[in-house]
Amino acid sequence: MDDVTFHSFNVTGIDDGVYDLKIMAVDLAENEQTKIISFNVDHTFVQEPLVISKEREPASENNLLIIISAIIVAAIVITVIVKRIRKTSTENKILKEDL
Repeated sequence: MDDVTFHSFNVTGIDDGVYDLKIMAVDLAENEQTKIISFNVDHTFVQEPLVISKEREPASENNLLIIISAIIVAAIVITVIVKRIRKTSTENKILKEDL
């Protein structure tokens, strides 16, 4: 006889709750072993996990246009800020030389 470490059975006819399963074995020498296993029956519906597709939808033209526009605006703003900082720094240098 094979050693069985796993068993399943249909519990649809059993009410929800905690149950004890008593297993008793006796060998030819009349040695007796008893084991009690507790298990829980819960018929609450569990939603299967959502399957997320690994394929991505291609970006629409509108999304690409928005991203490109944002990059252009950011580049312009950074350029203006750098020019103002350089201008202010140059003006401060000239003022210091005049003093």
